[in-house]
Amino acid sequence: MQNYGEALKYQREIANLTQPELAKQIGTSQANISRWEHGEVIPNIDFCVKLAKFYEVSLNELLGLEDDFGVKETEKSLRAYDHHELTDKQTVDLVKLYKALSDYNKAVVFGYVVRLIEESGLNVNSVLRN
Repeated sequence: MQNYGEALKYQREIANLTQPELAKQIGTSQANISRWEHGEVIPNIDFCVKLAKFYEVSLNELLGLEDDFGVKETEKSLRAYDHHELTDKQTVDLVKLYKALSDYNKAVVFGYVVRLIEESGLNVNSVLRN
């Protein structure tokens, strides 16, 4: 698994783009691209979405969250919870894991859950009201 900076650089190199060329394509500066690729700054969610669409990859792939076999790290860790209903302990563990994340990664998780809800045909607002 790559860190997000390495993954961003990898995608740019596959696209055969320089940092200035990519910056122009997505509406940011070359300095921002450099800071992202060196892991100094995490791109905000808007730029992550722009980059994922630009490269035609998932956010997980863009940010290096898939291993060499294409298995998402989150899926591997959740295999331990092989039941459909979470126990009270599993729910507490899930909340602890979420709280340990950076604000950025919390936003990524939230976006992923919203997308899963929408893909299952449910209305997010209806689910949140229950």
